[in-house]
Amino acid sequence: MLGYGGTDKPTDYAHYTLSAMSQDVIDILDAENVEKVVAIGHNWGSALVSRLANYHPERFTAFAFLAVGYYAPSDVKFSDFLASTKQVFGYELFGYWYFYSEEDAHKTIEKNVCGLLRVSSYRNSQVR
Repeated sequence: MLGYGGTDKPTDYAHYTLSAMSQDVIDILDAENVEKVVAIGHNWGSALVSRLANYHPERFTAFAFLAVGYYAPSDVKFSDFLASTKQVFGYELFGYWYFYSEEDAHKTIEKNVCGLLRVSSYRNSQVR
């Protein structure tokens, strides 16, 4: 997926919308002359597979969702979603997304890997 591993990492957020990334998948299928496939989404990938099911159902023979199921499109703003998770859980459940999108976030992470792992392990143990 765009932004992961050795893929391109555009800085314009418009490239990361689910509609744009859905079109990227269709463009790849077209470039490879593939008419229909089975789409499988795991965890965060389920969001993209959900939108593929909405925008391009004719290109797929089936959809599979692992760990996170299909979810319908929503007009909820991310800031509103964060506010609601803070009200329920006491913190912004996905507030770290803002940090990860900062230009030099990787440098901070590299300097503090142990701390990041400790915090991640603590949060994960609290959610379970």
